[in-house]
Amino acid sequence: MTVTIVALTTVNTENLDDVSTYLGTTTPLLDKAGARIVTRCEVARTIVGQLTPSMLTIVEYPNEDAIASVFESAEYGYLQEVRERAFLQYEVYQTAERPSEIAIKAALGATEPDDLG
Repeated sequence: MTVTIVALTTVNTENLDDVSTYLGTTTPLLDKAGARIVTRCEVARTIVGQLTPSMLTIVEYPNEDAIASVFESAEYGYLQEVRERAFLQYEVYQTAERPSEIAIKAALGATEPDDLG
């Protein structure tokens, strides 16, 4: 089952070389993991909350192992200092499995795990 990751980031425009290094390293890691960027968009404004990230990125991974292959890799680990310079804000979240879809399928009579999603 696919797993969705949401990243909220703010690029440090004073360190664009570090941003380039970061993206140049992570893009092949995502490709190797079979991950797919669903959307990447600028955040226009904050409606509720304190901080406004500049970008919202949604990435789908084929499974939990694929996420680990990126975030627990040596290559990603080496990027810690680069990432700290490249981004003013960098937060990554994993979404829950689609509970609303599962609940709807169950309400419609699906009982087998494969039928539930």
